[in-house]
Amino acid sequence: MGYDKKRNIVIDVRYSMIPNQISPMWGLVIDDQRGINEHAIWWTSRILNQGQIDLFKDMLKGESCANNS
Repeated sequence: MGYDKKRNIVIDVRYSMIPNQISPMWGLVIDDQRGINEHAIWWTSRILNQGQIDLFKDMLKGESCANNS
């Protein structure tokens, strides 16, 4: 788990649209104004810009993966 201070959300850093980046796909909004019996606010993001789409496609083809040999 991680905390995005700018957006005030708790995020799951294990899942990202780009596998080697920390760009969360979901999280819980921290709102201290909500009552104790109110549900948390679920936040999601599935937006990729064209550069991220191109990087992801290259990774699938093995073209943007680091060579560890």
